[in-house]
Amino acid sequence: MTVNHPEYPSAHAFWTSGLTEIVARYFGRRNVTWTLTTSKVAVPQLVQTERTYYNLAALRDEAGNARVWAGLHWRHSLDDRDQIGQGVANAPSDNPTKP
Repeated sequence: MTVNHPEYPSAHAFWTSGLTEIVARYFGRRNVTWTLTTSKVAVPQLVQTERTYYNLAALRDEAGNARVWAGLHWRHSLDDRDQIGQGVANAPSDNPTKP
């Protein structure tokens, strides 16, 4: 099955990269344990699962790779995730007076 989905860049990849950068800055380290649980309320067809990550890079990498593994993106869609993610993480401090 092919979805009507833009190929490049992967929003999941750069959004997760930006989020993990913000969390790393907040805690002052990258070895942050984070457990995510799927929600059957939000997506009833999912099997409820917990995934625990012991560092933010593992979370970032799996979120990007999941899009490739699901067949929604090619590997090159992850190439610029950290550059775009840094822009996402920097946006609030780059524009402190904008709402």
